[in-house]
Amino acid sequence: MARMLRHRLHFGPYQTPRFRIVQRVEDLRRGTVRIVGLRAGRIPWPIGQTKRAKSLVLKAALLLPGGGPQGPDAIS
Repeated sequence: MARMLRHRLHFGPYQTPRFRIVQRVEDLRRGTVRIVGLRAGRIPWPIGQTKRAKSLVLKAALLLPGGGPQGPDAIS
């Protein structure tokens, strides 16, 4: 696959979801998480934390409608 296509963002434009630091949200993969920061990438995405582990937050409202490539089946 061509390098430019491999790193291209699909289905955009993307926007950072609205949230507040220390807000608790429901993550599809890990349950209730507390937002502790933003990822420093092309799209600043919220980072959630359970008791110990940190990871990107996967909210149902942020996934593509119709269960596209980033739908719930692709996550599990």
